[in-house]
Order: sequence, then structure tokens, then C-alpha cells
Amino acid sequence: MNDKEQHIIKTACQLFLRYGLKSVSVDEIASQCGISKKTLYELIGSKKNLVEQVINYRIDSNSKRALHFYDNDEVSAIENMLVMYQQGYDFFQKYNTSMQYDLRKFDNVLFEKLSTENVKIFGDALIKNYLKGQKQDLYRKDFNVNLTAHIHLITIKALMDKIYAAQTEEYSFLELYKEYFLLNMHAILSEKGKKVFDISFKKLENNSI
Repeated sequence: MNDKEQHIIKTACQLFLRYGLKSVSVDEIASQCGISKKTLYELIGSKKNLVEQVINYRIDSNSKRALHFYDNDEVSAIENMLVMYQQGYDFFQKYNTSMQYDLRKFDNVLFEKLSTENVKIFGDALIKNYLKGQKQDLYRKDFNVNLTAHIHLITIKALMDKIYAAQTEEYSFLELYKEYFLLNMHAILSEKGKKVFDISFKKLENNSI
């Protein structure tokens, strides 16, 4: 894949995430890339092929992000988790909730591929983080790391699916995301970990104001 094709895919991904799949036309993507619609089709092919490459790009980006955050041994498991939380929060602030809904209708096979790969990527990353936190005495040692990671992922997915299905909710996804993150963390933290986490999370909140 050459630089021009990578630029098209990255631009398309940003537009899809911000406005949804259905609302973004090939003309708009071409315009944002500074090329003609004809040139875009010559480089990428059909819109379906473009969407497939965008999904592959998202999977690869998520894999690299998870590897970077959780394999950094220079920081604590709590710091790793807070970075993940902040990155997720920033992402969902800009994320158009219709993206998943549009993708499911556009191509359910691609939707399932993205969902399955994300579960594997972030599931593996969570397990690594839980084991690291237990080793550092920041997390309790009496919980099942595999089961807890699974519960975490299916809960986040359930929250997201509910919002895709009904856009008007009493609480925003960001409110639910934050509250569930805090509940999940306090469920696994050791006494030592709670003290470290409370100080670190307060500092994170103050820096975000």
C-alpha cells in the first residue's frame, strides 16, 4: 500500500468515526484527500473495499495502541489503565454512535470481524494488565483475571449497543463509561492500589478541567 492509499484510508476512517458511515460519501472523502472521485476509485476500488480497508486499519491501530499501553513496564498497571481510560474517553467524545449501526447494516461480516478482533485485542491487553497489577500488589489476587476481562468487555459492548439502538438516554455514554470504569477499578484494587488510584485519578480529572 502506497502513501496516497494510506492517506485515503486514514481520512476515510476519521470521517466515518466522526459522521457515521452512511453520512459520508466517496465524493467527500476524495475532496478531503485533494483528489478526484475517479482517482480514489482507481486507487481503492469500490466503497465496500474502502470500508473493508478502513476496518483493517482500525483493527491494526487498536492492536498497536493496546500493545503500547499495556506492555510498558516502566509504569504501573494503574497508570497503564488510566491512559487507556483517557484515550477511550477522548475517542468517544468525537465518536459518532451511528458508526457501528451503519456498519452493521452496510456489511454485517465486517461488523462482526471488527467486534471479534477488538474483543481479542483488548481482552488480551486487560488480562496482561490485571496480572501486572497483581504482581505489583496494586490489584487483589483473589479474582479470576480471564473472567473479569470478559465481563468488562461484554459490559462495555452492551452499553454501546444500547446507545446505538436508542440515541436518547437518561445518561450519556461518557457518563456510563466513566462510572463503570470506576466501579470496575474499585472492584479489583487492593488496599494499596486504592490509595494510588484515588490520587492518580483525581490528578487526571484536575488536568482535564
